[in-house]
Amino acid sequence: MPDFELIRREHVLKAISEYDELGSAGFRDTYGLAATHEYAFHHDGRRLDARAMIGVAHYYAAGQVLDSDSMADAKEGARVLQVLGFDVDGPGLDPLRYTNATTVGQEHARATWALAARERLVETAGVYHGTISFKELADFVQRRSLVKTTQLHMHWIGDVLGRVSGECARRGEPFLAALCVDARGHVGGGYVTAVEQHRGPISGDPDEHAAHERLDCYRHFGAPLPEGGGEPAYAPKPVAKAVAAEGTAPRVRASRAKAPAKPVVEEKPLVVCPVHFTVVPASGVCDMCD
Repeated sequence: MPDFELIRREHVLKAISEYDELGSAGFRDTYGLAATHEYAFHHDGRRLDARAMIGVAHYYAAGQVLDSDSMADAKEGARVLQVLGFDVDGPGLDPLRYTNATTVGQEHARATWALAARERLVETAGVYHGTISFKELADFVQRRSLVKTTQLHMHWIGDVLGRVSGECARRGEPFLAALCVDARGHVGGGYVTAVEQHRGPISGDPDEHAAHERLDCYRHFGAPLPEGGGEPAYAPKPVAKAVAAEGTAPRVRASRAKAPAKPVVEEKPLVVCPVHFTVVPASGVCDMCD
């Protein structure tokens, strides 16, 4: 009798890792699985057999491989993958039913999202120089928890990461929040606030601090590291656009006068509430504070 409740994302990821190591044929031969394509889930840009992966994930979780006989309803296994936060497709697979965050309450929603965020960030820490974007993490925690909100993620993801950081501090771990970055690879103001709250002020560049913190995360959570122990994971530097093809000189139009440089508008730094890790509006009062 399948015990799907025992299966966690880590068990599915172990199955995927073994699949990558053995190859498709070797993986199926090892566990006596037939090739099926009825239900599939997407991971790292690949489309994988949902029945095979959940069958081996069950082995890691409960000690029993689920083959076609022991898992007659492939849709049930696919549903498990959905609940674990994977993107799954197949016939008759109903969309997940979400509860609105306003229904369960803000505190319950964010506490639940923090649990899901920690799970995903620990997974990210298992990959050397792995990071995850704020949006990607926000989408995941809602899918994983089945609690959704219409509020833009920039208004609440900082609070969620702050809770994760608090748990890391309690456990004596590196701050997993360092793995969550924006589209340019930079940490947010919430990271600085969390570090200062639990460890004291950051001296220097927050992104420099986060780069070393990420390396500590990879080491602590067991990412395979290169010889020498690895290097800090810095934000990628922007690449300038080429003005001419390689081996040719750039063309200059002498007849066109050089346009005056546009004035540089200095962006005002965002103010973050030290309690809720959310951006304070123009009024200067945090929307979540009493």
